[in-house]
Amino acid sequence: MFFATSRQLGRIPVVAITGAPGSGKTTFLNRLLQKPELARTVVLATTGENRTAFEYDRVLYLPATDFISEAGCLCCDMRSALGDTLRDLFLKALAKKVSPIDRVFIETPALDPSQLKFTLRHAPFLGQRYVYRGTFFVLDAVRAINSGLDQQDQDAIAHADRLILAKNDLANTADLNKLEASLRMIRADLAVLGSDRASQVLIPTS
Repeated sequence: MFFATSRQLGRIPVVAITGAPGSGKTTFLNRLLQKPELARTVVLATTGENRTAFEYDRVLYLPATDFISEAGCLCCDMRSALGDTLRDLFLKALAKKVSPIDRVFIETPALDPSQLKFTLRHAPFLGQRYVYRGTFFVLDAVRAINSGLDQQDQDAIAHADRLILAKNDLANTADLNKLEASLRMIRADLAVLGSDRASQVLIPTS
């Protein structure tokens, strides 16, 4: 199950929410986090400008510069700010200084989650307490329709487990169908969902 809880897995699951600044990541998360079953989620927001945009009270705001390498990947080893935050969050939950945590979402403009995957599989402390569950790539549908998919989009699609079409309610059906066809040519196996139907991401895909 993509949204299994820490109690089910024995470790705290981590999901990355990636996408370019302004792509619609926060709007998607606001819709998703309205679901009661996600109430014990903690969000780490690495983009700074979203302090007034979240409609959710379990958000930790951290500078993007502490998390993202020049290559555009998440820096989360034990010497990084993100590694420190995940470690401190676990210790606070263990000491009951914060409410129980079912999962962690990391909202970030970084498009490559490879370092996050590696760290949560191999780092002695984090790897024993957290487990990587996947990546949502949030794509601005209007921009993609008007300007096409650039190389960064294609690279992010290659890393994603699910693709969220944000601002899809602002595009017409014919254009959206063409965009989805282009996405299928890049990744035929990738689940594509509209941001306006955020709750559908809770439905398991085959």
